[in-house]
Amino acid sequence: MTISIPKMKIETDFELKQALIAMGVTEMFSDNADLTGISKAPPLKVSDAAHKAIIEVDEQGTTAAASTFIKMVPLSARLTQPIKFVADHPFIFVLTRTKILYSWGNLCDKPFRVATKVFFLF
Repeated sequence: MTISIPKMKIETDFELKQALIAMGVTEMFSDNADLTGISKAPPLKVSDAAHKAIIEVDEQGTTAAASTFIKMVPLSARLTQPIKFVADHPFIFVLTRTKILYSWGNLCDKPFRVATKVFFLF
């Protein structure tokens, strides 16, 4: 199988403080936070929380956050005519390993732009 996809770099940022507070995670943001398990030097509280995800695909391979991996395994006997997949149209991508979903997103339009933010679940 021959797969062709465009070079791309997608970065997304998520501010988490308000989402965490909305879910009831509030104590760590308060002046009364007990974070002595992290540091013995009081007072200590969490002032903000954020998440950043990056995925980059180029000729060298795929980089997701701080991890780089490419895994190729033979799936079947070689066909006489290789199957070609050219992603010159909108597409969805999913990064998985051993049936665990790590990230997903999609690209649409030309020039390609991110339509959905990239989510990393690790």
